[in-house]
Amino acid sequence: MVTTAGDAALVHSMGQNGFKYLTTAGTATYSAKKMCAIQCITDSTVTCVAVTGFGDSLTTVALLAGTVVLGHFSSVTVSVAGSSVLAYLAERA
Repeated sequence: MVTTAGDAALVHSMGQNGFKYLTTAGTATYSAKKMCAIQCITDSTVTCVAVTGFGDSLTTVALLAGTVVLGHFSSVTVSVAGSSVLAYLAERA
């Protein structure tokens, strides 16, 4: 149960607002809500656009299955056939 603003921030940072499953045979992008982490289910090629002031973006980076990237992202794209990631939402869907 979220009881304070600090608790709410922790919930957001831990991805407790759910996730979007992105898989592709071409290109799949999610950008409707901000995301706080991505987790690669398979070896994946990923582009992540960081929210301004919250770190760096990644452009077409190959990541191994099991890799978790933490940050504050406005967009996540998987662009190689067979890629699949979970994009954890930083705000309620």
